[in-house]
Amino acid sequence: MKGLDIRDVRKELGKTQAEFAELVNVSKNSVQLWETGKRNPSPNTVLLIQSLKEKHTKLVNKEVDSELLIQVQEVADFIVLNEGLMKNNKTFKLFLDREIERAENKVLKEFLKK
Repeated sequence: MKGLDIRDVRKELGKTQAEFAELVNVSKNSVQLWETGKRNPSPNTVLLIQSLKEKHTKLVNKEVDSELLIQVQEVADFIVLNEGLMKNNKTFKLFLDREIERAENKVLKEFLKK
């Protein structure tokens, strides 16, 4: 693991060098030396850093997934509550087409198309 990789992981975790050092049980100076490429962490420390990155990535993905589910549920609830009004409403159809085009997530896009 290179210094820039370590810095990227630290920043991804939102930690200062001091906070990151505490997290991996080393001195702030060690983190500075790693990030500048003057020293390398021990193999065990590399494994710890990789583990922290994986856990953080899983947590972020879980948050994104649950945020998407909430959005999909809100849209579904709205459609169910207003289905009768919306069936033949041209304004709603235009609005829905626009939202489908704006949707960044493929799952949400597919759901809105139905």
